[in-house]
Amino acid sequence: MGTAAHNRLLNTVTAFPLARHFQREATGPCDFARFIILSPPLRGLEMVLKPHRDQRNWTLGSSSGVDFYIRDPSLLDRHLSVERLDDVWMISTNPDCEGCIVNGEPVETAVVEDGDRLLVGRFELVFLEGNPKA
Repeated sequence: MGTAAHNRLLNTVTAFPLARHFQREATGPCDFARFIILSPPLRGLEMVLKPHRDQRNWTLGSSSGVDFYIRDPSLLDRHLSVERLDDVWMISTNPDCEGCIVNGEPVETAVVEDGDRLLVGRFELVFLEGNPKA
């Protein structure tokens, strides 16, 4: 059972057909991307990587000081970093964790592309580039 705040968050997550989001939306480098959580109980939650005031990196973890906070014992305080480098998206994991899995391969650092699937802690995510279609 989650807390009341956690339950309110889950009630705000809108279900949507994931197949629509797997369509390639960008034909070249894009400054906008997102992760979509595929695992319950947060299935469908989007984490948007949109530069704001020249922001080029984001963090995901289980502490309140990260950009994307998920309170879960399978995640470290700062588990994963995502960085926009010129025309690629790079992920790197905290040296204290066992990395993450990208498309079935264990990695500590990797370039991610549109449609790549990641396993971070116990959460499966899909990485998508481009603006969501209206």
